[in-house]
Amino acid sequence: MDDDWIVQDVEDSKGVRIRNIRTDHVVLLEFDHIQHYTADPRREYDGLRHGFFELRVQLFLRGPELVIEPRPSYVKAKRAPTRRSTGTARKRTAR
Repeated sequence: MDDDWIVQDVEDSKGVRIRNIRTDHVVLLEFDHIQHYTADPRREYDGLRHGFFELRVQLFLRGPELVIEPRPSYVKAKRAPTRRSTGTARKRTAR
């Protein structure tokens, strides 16, 4: 479900505190949880600015609980590349 969230506060040393306007869940996103912000000027009205946070984490609302988990696509992208042999592979034959 896509919900609107309001940025309540930006704490210089911690992150961005957001609140879900439908469920009233509140969470502090650390700065490294946020990949990018994109403005949505078509939705700006009454002095409110709208936009999108592209997150490196995923937020799950489970009843009264809010759970933060890494996004699988982000975890895969950050893994170290596997080493590949540059030598020529030789086929072994049984004797």
